[in-house]
Amino acid sequence: MLKVISIIKKNFLIIFHSKLSSLILILGPILLIIIIGIGLGGTGLRDINANIYTEEKSEFSDAFIENLRARSFIVEESSSLQQCINDVRTADKNICIELKKSEVAIPKEFNITQEEIRKSGLGYSVILHADFSKQRIVYGIINSVQIAVNDFSSRIREGMSFKLKNSLQDYDDKLE
Repeated sequence: MLKVISIIKKNFLIIFHSKLSSLILILGPILLIIIIGIGLGGTGLRDINANIYTEEKSEFSDAFIENLRARSFIVEESSSLQQCINDVRTADKNICIELKKSEVAIPKEFNITQEEIRKSGLGYSVILHADFSKQRIVYGIINSVQIAVNDFSSRIREGMSFKLKNSLQDYDDKLE
């Protein structure tokens, strides 16, 4: 055991006496980290092929599509939901996004029509159809779509809360 320790001590002394060996010991791991970092640094999701199906075109769907395009999605509109889903199954597209109308219950006293709700985007559900066999990227794609939806939702929320606040003030003025 003592012999092994003396051999290890001798080898360390030889390594640290040589300037080249010391330089390799310090710079080698740093260069390796830099090279691997450059190689793996560009793994962000770009140019995601998305199909969008909407029952009917509206200002909301157009604005939503433009929002996705601004986030480097390649967006095509599909003529049918089945075609949209089949494109994902055959790996022609990464994700199918279905914009579906849904009813929003707002009291009539607020004087907000269903058309105003649709125009703002509140009366839509966003349904994602994805191929989960490619788990490496599917959750990244879903996350990217979710970020776009959340961004859009916050703008809608701000606009509708302002309108709702004004409607409540008008309703309060009528009660007084």
